[in-house]
Amino acid sequence: METSGSGSLFSTDIFKNSPAQNSAPSESAPTSESAPILSKTEQDIFDSLDSKQKAELTSVIQGMDLSQPNFTFEYGKEARLGIADASKKSLELTRTRDLGETGKSMTNLLLKLKGIKTPDEARGIFGRVTSLVSQISTKLASAEDNISKARKIMENHQLQLSQDNESLDELYKQNLAYYRALMLYIIAGKMKLDEERKTTLVKLQQKAVTTGDMADIEAFNAFNSRLNQFSTLLNDFESSKLLCLQTAPSIRMAQESNRLIIQKFEYIFITAIPAWYQQFQIAIAQENTKQAAEAANAAIDFTNEVIQKNADMLKQGTINAAQLANREVIETDTLEYANKRLIEGIEAVFEIHAKAAETAKANSERKAMLEEDLKNELLQLTARPIM
Repeated sequence: METSGSGSLFSTDIFKNSPAQNSAPSESAPTSESAPILSKTEQDIFDSLDSKQKAELTSVIQGMDLSQPNFTFEYGKEARLGIADASKKSLELTRTRDLGETGKSMTNLLLKLKGIKTPDEARGIFGRVTSLVSQISTKLASAEDNISKARKIMENHQLQLSQDNESLDELYKQNLAYYRALMLYIIAGKMKLDEERKTTLVKLQQKAVTTGDMADIEAFNAFNSRLNQFSTLLNDFESSKLLCLQTAPSIRMAQESNRLIIQKFEYIFITAIPAWYQQFQIAIAQENTKQAAEAANAAIDFTNEVIQKNADMLKQGTINAAQLANREVIETDTLEYANKRLIEGIEAVFEIHAKAAETAKANSERKAMLEEDLKNELLQLTARPIM
């Protein structure tokens, strides 16, 4: 069924949908009394249609054939796909943008302009972070160049936000068109579903009851199942319609946030950037003074540090030499330790020899017993009668 062509009541293109408001009444157009199954909102939409639009709606309802296998799948398919696509685009446009490398460059650039040193800056001979002036001279051409780069980054972001708002305007209009088309699909679907349940389904039921034929019963069940599937689809349409309603304020909120940021950038261009030029010159002059003071302090610190370290080394060296001169070559503790270990070794040897003698005596006695046992056994064997 084709219901979304150019100029159609069900068109999802809001620029092509321009219904005539003063068309002559049509006798075939449904009246508000013919749609009691609609919700209040749906009834209001239905009542707001002019006679030509109601005639078109009637024509669409009459052309709907719920008995077709693919009807439920195809019904309102364009609007459903369009809503999903619009939601995806809305998410892409309303999400918080990540500036990526551009944002990182902007951050580092502003840190330089503010005099905040980044972690990877080089260190001087005395371990102190090199001055801001040195960083500017090696990494950036000039203060003016830095500020121009910062402004360019913000202008690009401002332009992107403006383009996003234009896209969001188109998306808002398209979302509104999808909502309207979806509402009409729901109205037409409910009216057709109610009609089929009161006519075709009743006839199939009466026939199945009258004949009792399995084919008639199956026809009733199959048609009833398709009506239930179509009813489920209309329930899904209600969820899609709610999604359209939720998307609309989200789009407007995103646009308002973008406008606020755009205005803030304008304030920065007019007020903040001129102040940057002035303050940066002051910062450079102050940094020159700071650089000279730091250099002098570093030299003084280094001189005192060298003298203190040499004094510490001299003190420790003297103490070490005196301790070495008064130390015995072979200390008494060492001799005592060696003597103790020697005595322990001698005692261990004597103990081992004593245990060995005891073991040898015991083994000799055991061997004698073994020899006696063997002799007795042999004598017994010899004394046995010869067979």
